[in-house]
Amino acid sequence: DAPGAFGELMIVSEIMSRRVPDGVPNDAVALVDAFAVGEFYVRCSGVGPGDLPLVIGAGAIGLSTVAALRARGVGPIVVADFSVDRLAYAATFGADVLVNPAERNPYDVYRETFRANHIQTPQVIFECVGANGLLQQVVDSCEFMARVYAAGGWYDAGTIDCTAATHKGMTMQFGGGPLPQ
Repeated sequence: DAPGAFGELMIVSEIMSRRVPDGVPNDAVALVDAFAVGEFYVRCSGVGPGDLPLVIGAGAIGLSTVAALRARGVGPIVVADFSVDRLAYAATFGADVLVNPAERNPYDVYRETFRANHIQTPQVIFECVGANGLLQQVVDSCEFMARVYAAGGWYDAGTIDCTAATHKGMTMQFGGGPLPQ
């Protein structure tokens, strides 16, 4: 009776429901879930000032991740996306370094930013796309001891080389997990 997230009638759990105040625009309400996802992953990561995050993807979840990072005083923030328009939005949300992977390798840009800012912490990557093969690209390209937060939504079974990830000492989180105190 109500296919999709914007159906007029849906059965939802009362405990998970929240009243939307009158006058809040529908487009703002529609972004609540995406912004909750970005906030959740940033909170779980424990990232803070002095860390240099790489956000892969500047869609709604990537933008919410940038906003959550900026709210915590994290910077510079490196954002990679193929869309010029999305990169422009990322700048308005607080991204400092914008990279189009069609033009430059985001990991090279990350490394340049890392050295220029004398960062001393392990790499933190927020994967916010969910494209098949992207997590393997992260495994192949990330730094030793990288922490990866996989916030993208996958619609296929994509694979990763666990041996390569193990050799790099990576930590990958797919949802859930303890929240830092």
